[in-house]
Amino acid sequence: MTHRTSVQPAPTRRRWLAGLALAAAPLLLSACGFRLRGTATPLVFSRLQLSAPPHSPVARLLIPQLQASGVSLVAQPLPPGGAPPEVLLDIAQDQSERAVAGTTAAGQVRELQLRQRLRFRLRTLAGRELIPDTELLQQRELSFTEAQALGKGSRRSAAVPGHATSLGAPTHGAAGGVALTLTKPMQVRVLGCSGAIARDARTTSFLLDERILIDAGTGVGDLTVDEMLRIEHVFLTHAHLDHIAALPLMIDSMAAGLRRPLLVHALPETIAALRQHIFNHVIWPDFSLIPSPEHPFLRFEPLQVGEVHEVCGHRVQALPAQHNVPAVGYAVATPSGNWVFTGDTCSNPAFWRCVNELPLAMLVIECAFSEREHWLALRSQHLSPSLLALELAQLDLSRHPGCASASPTPNRPSGSRSRPTSRRWAWRSVTP
Repeated sequence: MTHRTSVQPAPTRRRWLAGLALAAAPLLLSACGFRLRGTATPLVFSRLQLSAPPHSPVARLLIPQLQASGVSLVAQPLPPGGAPPEVLLDIAQDQSERAVAGTTAAGQVRELQLRQRLRFRLRTLAGRELIPDTELLQQRELSFTEAQALGKGSRRSAAVPGHATSLGAPTHGAAGGVALTLTKPMQVRVLGCSGAIARDARTTSFLLDERILIDAGTGVGDLTVDEMLRIEHVFLTHAHLDHIAALPLMIDSMAAGLRRPLLVHALPETIAALRQHIFNHVIWPDFSLIPSPEHPFLRFEPLQVGEVHEVCGHRVQALPAQHNVPAVGYAVATPSGNWVFTGDTCSNPAFWRCVNELPLAMLVIECAFSEREHWLALRSQHLSPSLLALELAQLDLSRHPGCASASPTPNRPSGSRSRPTSRRWAWRSVTP
């Protein structure tokens, strides 16, 4: 367990930190396999208002501990005539993550790094900080083989308290590795799938279960502010404008209603490009520093190819992409297999090696140029219909026998010189 904070609590505040730690202690001990017995320790406050992200595991476990210690939880907003809270506990982030730390030469996962990240602060109703913004990070490494996967799943549940998903036996159709045991279907909303804008044409963005955004093209502009505020994570494939255009304006629209930072996951090179060229206080304000570096509206989270992040109950894996700037694709696990998006890419054998190791439900592939513009697709490291056909030929149908396909053809007359309005191909895996 590591404890990191940008501001050290003053000595007069230590009694508050100690009191909150007493309430949280059962959560930490239970993660190590212990359970406290006897009466709960009384705290130095009796009325608390709790603000936390939806479905926060720590909040769910903390509430009964606080109540057992004699603390009354004050509703938000305060009901008429109700006693105001003495303290306010703000949980800004409660996130479980999983990253692949080691694989075999065949690409099978052999070691995972499990992380549980918690950011919170404690303050009075008047705004005086009793515990400044504090981050707790629990990190463990877990190694396993497929034969041990089910047993390791229970270890993983213990390592990350309150984590709903668990490791299980490989999903049917997987060629090695392990898959999450998922029971909830995933809703995919296509906000945009075009390479440029025109009437009824919006650039790339996919909304998953209302809380995860894959790329932030102009299609995000069709969302209401309330729909934007439900988004907790944005995963960017790369830094090109058609994939990030709406992100600056989206943050501006959300800022007044945000109660937690919007987490933007991307390659370090993509984050550096956004900081240098967009969020630079010239083109747009740097919302990763506003309203303060300790409590920003936007937080960047670097990722690497091969990492697996578990957010909002979903497993999101970064896949290799080949483009003219650093780029990734993504695979998102669902009960019926993975929803896979290539991002912008050209010929990419490494991507297909990864896909052929995954149970596949849907494959979304870009096809940016017509066959007449084949030369331009090669030069810009995109795909044309004939290049797309060569890529799809690398899909191992012996591992994905349920894949239904259609012959890719240009989506407009071959003599057209304009860029296509629609630039994504979707293949769906079906049960034979």
